[in-house]
Amino acid sequence: LAQTISDYSNPSACEFFISKTVEADCLFQTAENLLDEEVCKKTGLQEKVDECIDFVAKEKGDFEVCSMISTDDGQKACINYLAENFPSEELCDFATSYSSKDKCNHAMGLSESDAGFCAKISGGELKDDCFYNVAVANDDVESCKKINLIKYELKDSCFSEIALALLDELICENVNFDDNYVACFSGMAVKTNDVEICSKMGKTNLLSYDYAPKFECYKEYAIETSQPLVCDLITPAEPNQACIDGTN
Repeated sequence: LAQTISDYSNPSACEFFISKTVEADCLFQTAENLLDEEVCKKTGLQEKVDECIDFVAKEKGDFEVCSMISTDDGQKACINYLAENFPSEELCDFATSYSSKDKCNHAMGLSESDAGFCAKISGGELKDDCFYNVAVANDDVESCKKINLIKYELKDSCFSEIALALLDELICENVNFDDNYVACFSGMAVKTNDVEICSKMGKTNLLSYDYAPKFECYKEYAIETSQPLVCDLITPAEPNQACIDGTN
């Protein structure tokens, strides 16, 4: 009997205790050990029953077990926990807190590479991060466009990564900020070892430069690939000298 009780594998062994409190504790430990919500009900004390069922539901990742908790708040807390820790489309829908819904949909978006889950997120960093990861995973430019402009580095990085992955300089045209725009083209030029990509820029005037951005692209390419002869393509004095200095 001692061995049976000590390993908490046999709920009927708990009946040998005279004290109802000790018996309830024994059943509680046995239910947790067996992950059996039906044993939880035998503890008799409702607070103990709910605590036990909550534990079993979370360990099993079973939201139907959460519904056995006696209070609405207890059920909701249980389901919200599962939505965050065992995300599924069904649990995301059942979650009652915005935070839990958002975390659940973020996890589903990343695991399924599905922007539809990202769209369900209420907003903020989770939504932008979701669209970014889904976009890069699927080479999906449209998902990049859904990233908030305030997150300009993330948004520009999204376009640039896809452009480099697909070797499509037209995607670089979506990059908003000047330095990132040039870096997208120079990065592709380096990756393909083709400096002529710099001359394919659609934007000919950028506020950050007093000269055509293609010359900045030539400079970045020359320095990155250690090709000083490329500096001869740069006619403005300032980037030309910077190119020479950077390749020597």
